[in-house]
Amino acid sequence: MKLLVFGKDSQVGQALCNRLRLESIAFESLKAGDTLIADTDSLQCLLREWQIDFVINVDHFDGFLPSGRNQSELEQRHVINPQYLARVCEKCEIPLIHLSDHQVFSGQEDMPYREDAEADAMTAYGVTRWQGELSVQRFCSRY
Repeated sequence: MKLLVFGKDSQVGQALCNRLRLESIAFESLKAGDTLIADTDSLQCLLREWQIDFVINVDHFDGFLPSGRNQSELEQRHVINPQYLARVCEKCEIPLIHLSDHQVFSGQEDMPYREDAEADAMTAYGVTRWQGELSVQRFCSRY
């Protein structure tokens, strides 16, 4: 089994890569800003060349409140990149694990949130994270 970690430059990505090394699990990794992600044909070839079995998307902005991020940055990292990954994973028949974020929920419910709860994000960050999750669901059957 071999993994591709997308978002190795994020806090979660760094921690995951360190853990994979400690456990001697084979993996490759890409930074979120890698232009390769937008070239779906090249990414598809790379996944085949590296013989990737699973893609794990842990890309997100570091910290809980990404102040100073504009809408286009949020859309690129949270919606467009996951959509590219989902499309390529679908073509290559590779499962995609896409990390969610607590900010897809407002936190204003009286009851604890459940896995099947409808998102009710109240920030641009949370909304774009939710849109990215929907993109993954729409374009990849194995997520």
